[in-house]
Amino acid sequence: MGQPVVIENRPGAIGTIGLNAVAKAPPDGYTLGILTTTFLAAPSLIAQMPYDTGRDLSPVAVVTRDFRT
Repeated sequence: MGQPVVIENRPGAIGTIGLNAVAKAPPDGYTLGILTTTFLAAPSLIAQMPYDTGRDLSPVAVVTRDFRT
């Protein structure tokens, strides 16, 4: 890529803390969030979500997939 990469872990609140940082970052293509499906439960467990998943985030790629039957 020709540029340094900084990995910053922000755990807590079912991933809401880290995902909020991703949602509030400038939309310049330099911030990427990797998360698990636990973020789907956050709106039902946290009354005031600091971001709107549909409006503030855009999917880029599926990194892993569970093929268990």
